[in-house]
Amino acid sequence: MKHPGQTANRDQGQQIAAELTQLFDQQVELTKKEAFVGLTPTEREEYDRVAEKIRESYARLAKLTAGR
Repeated sequence: MKHPGQTANRDQGQQIAAELTQLFDQQVELTKKEAFVGLTPTEREEYDRVAEKIRESYARLAKLTAGR
């Protein structure tokens, strides 16, 4: 029988994984644009925000897995 905390952790882990997938997709699109035409200052800021969100998501995931 699964403990309710395990289910909640799994659900949170799946949510973080989905967020990471979306963030990686955004980052790839911005990287492609940078490679072919360059980024505007606003797009560079968006790239940096996405990169920071990726770092934050990995940190949340690490805390979640450490708390098992």
